[in-house]
Amino acid sequence: PMMDDGKIKWYCPGKAKFFKKIVKKLEAEDIGLDFKRTRKEHKAEIYYRKTKNYIDDNIFMRGVATWSPDDPVWKLTVRKNITNKKATIVHELGHALGLAHPEDHAAETDTIMSYNRDFSLRYFTPKDIDHLTGMYI
Repeated sequence: PMMDDGKIKWYCPGKAKFFKKIVKKLEAEDIGLDFKRTRKEHKAEIYYRKTKNYIDDNIFMRGVATWSPDDPVWKLTVRKNITNKKATIVHELGHALGLAHPEDHAAETDTIMSYNRDFSLRYFTPKDIDHLTGMYI
């Protein structure tokens, strides 16, 4: 359902400065993505939220992206108090945009979607942008 009107509508309670920066940067890539922030949760196609709690009671899980045909909204949840949180935000947004984990995390560290990536990354890699370009153009 995303982009049925040409824009991916996203919602986040609060300021979401970094998330906003990432979607603006993606729009500037000219890869066919256009975003619009909505102030109404029920109109969102991507819902991003931060949490202080463990996700699914898993102390190791940094973030999660979920989607269901019963509720076709991508729900991105990222823990607040983790190191390199911004890499996790971009990783979870990657899932919502259609990127998957690599088959071999150890061999493919050149993508934000790898668990063995450089966690200081704060944006998609050239490989990720190529994949997104292929999906949206």
